[in-house]
Amino acid sequence: LQDKVDRLLKLSLQKGASQSEINASVSEGFSTTVRMGEVETLEHHRHKEISITVYIGKKQGSASSSDVAEESLIQT
Repeated sequence: LQDKVDRLLKLSLQKGASQSEINASVSEGFSTTVRMGEVETLEHHRHKEISITVYIGKKQGSASSSDVAEESLIQT
């Protein structure tokens, strides 16, 4: 995600932001369902998210996305 954060930061400044803040996170875990002493389901999940706050003068705007594909991030 680091390369995507760097590109978003550079893009926001090129588009006129006076300041930008970007947060990126990845979480991972397991979910299990047990019924009558037997494992019924076992699921692995991995979640990625990027959020950005852009400042232009005294104005501020924010956006976030869990779709971290480059095209989606640029549209967000």
